[in-house]
Amino acid sequence: MPNSDLYPRFAETRLSEALADSPAVLIHGPRQCGKTTLAQSVGKRAGTKADFRGLRKLKEAAGKRFAGGGVLYDGETSAGFGDGMYAVPIRALWEPM
Repeated sequence: MPNSDLYPRFAETRLSEALADSPAVLIHGPRQCGKTTLAQSVGKRAGTKADFRGLRKLKEAAGKRFAGGGVLYDGETSAGFGDGMYAVPIRALWEPM
């Protein structure tokens, strides 16, 4: 089985950025080019809506005072989940992004 580190996914960053702007993004390409693998890798790394449950409660309680928030995860890129909520790589705490 090939090591995924040997095959960088250059579209990961673009996909994460697109998902920050839109709840649905089309991944188009020929058969067997890695569309599903790309979607799964970005999805797994960025977490799920359930990971934002506490942050959504905070948003509701704060109302208009809520400016935004993030959930830390072990991925490589930041991903938006709408309403000013983001999944941010843990390494952002000690490395410039």
